Amino acid sequence: GPKATQWQAPFERATIGVVTSPFGGRRTFNGKLKSRHQGIDYDGKIGDAVTAMSDGVVVLAAENYYFTGSAVFVAHGNELYTMYFHLSRTDVVTGDRVHQGQVLGAIGKSGRATGPHLHVGVKLAGTYIDPADLLAYRRTLAPVTAP
Repeated sequence: GPKATQWQAPFERATIGVVTSPFGGRRTFNGKLKSRHQGIDYDGKIGDAVTAMSDGVVVLAAENYYFTGSAVFVAHGNELYTMYFHLSRTDVVTGDRVHQGQVLGAIGKSGRATGPHLHVGVKLAGTYIDPADLLAYRRTLAPVTAP
């Protein structure tokens, strides 16, 4: 599978749009708290490019699932995955090796979406984490020194 070295480089944003819904926001349905937002939503127009945040392997390129719509899931090694939802089209297929900045598809409003936007999710060892934390992460090569 993908080697851990694939994600030593800083991750990049998947699209240029502004953040419209940050990670962790409360989601209500019929007035009841149902969940917290498990990713980041970016504004965009149908057809705007969606790019890989880092090198990896496409583990699933899905057509129009109920919630996610058309979606791409990329494995980066060490149990780290990025997910791109509500696409209007996918430009990769399951099994493709992708590089940071490569176009995976385009923004859309497929699945359960009220309008065109990109939902980006990040899962590390089975737990959703804030994509903003991953984008801010810079691997340090500084040695650990004892006090």
